[in-house]
Amino acid sequence: MGKPQFPGIEFNISSSNLVLGLGVSQNQRPIGIDLSHEQQRIDPHSIVDQFRSIMSDDEVDQLESMSDVGQRYLKFNHLWTLKEAYSKYLALGLNMDLASCSFEMGKLDDTENKFPPESETEVLPLHVNWTQLFLQTQTQKCHSCVVKPPINPDRLPVILSVVHDESHPAKVYYIDMFIVADHPDDFRSEPKFVSALQLLISDKVQDDFSFIIEAGTNALTFMPIYDFREIPSYCRVPNIESVFGYIQVDDLGKMIPGTYQSNVMYRMCNWNGLPKFSDFMYEQIKQKLELEVD
Repeated sequence: MGKPQFPGIEFNISSSNLVLGLGVSQNQRPIGIDLSHEQQRIDPHSIVDQFRSIMSDDEVDQLESMSDVGQRYLKFNHLWTLKEAYSKYLALGLNMDLASCSFEMGKLDDTENKFPPESETEVLPLHVNWTQLFLQTQTQKCHSCVVKPPINPDRLPVILSVVHDESHPAKVYYIDMFIVADHPDDFRSEPKFVSALQLLISDKVQDDFSFIIEAGTNALTFMPIYDFREIPSYCRVPNIESVFGYIQVDDLGKMIPGTYQSNVMYRMCNWNGLPKFSDFMYEQIKQKLELEVD
């Protein structure tokens, strides 16, 4: 049976609770990807003793030379994910002797050790130029970075490592699955996405058949434009947290252009889950995102 395959491409996947990493390589070139586990707990004081058997002598020296326990732990996770990514690149998994491969990383100074600006988007493209950003080894290129800072003190930073032998620009994606957070209050919306979504609704809602029909029974009102995760019963007001905004309806039951007002109390995630859009609005959002990516 083996690993699933698609003609013409190679891919590799890794996950860490609420984060999924996907690496895709064209021309059937091998690729390995690994994510550190954000709930993994290892005593940072005993890392070297506990994992000496999978570390090369040089890697042990790198870790023992670091006096800062936090930085040592972070560097260990970089090395660990690089080793796992490399074993997957070779299609050997953990059957290989991890001490037989060795990685060297630069010092974690104040600049390198800072997390990148925290992403609150669900999908973040990492535009990687292999020739510029990867550490060149004899046979392949390697990259390791923090892709997700901890969202609370009980979780660890998620580290993404990729091993690949392409020499041209490529893309790696990680998907932040914090949409299944333990509590709706843990969910943080991306302001740019919310703003773009509101502009799209304001521009397109008058063409949405679902609300064209509903406007016919809401003459001379400010009609709520809501998502469909909790559809209200007939003549009932939808939950305020599920209302995108309101639009004025004239005496003929027609939505009046330019009258849409967003609702500041709208929540992208509540106890009923994430937004569900009408088929029309879903296609509008999809087209908008495809244009942005292109």
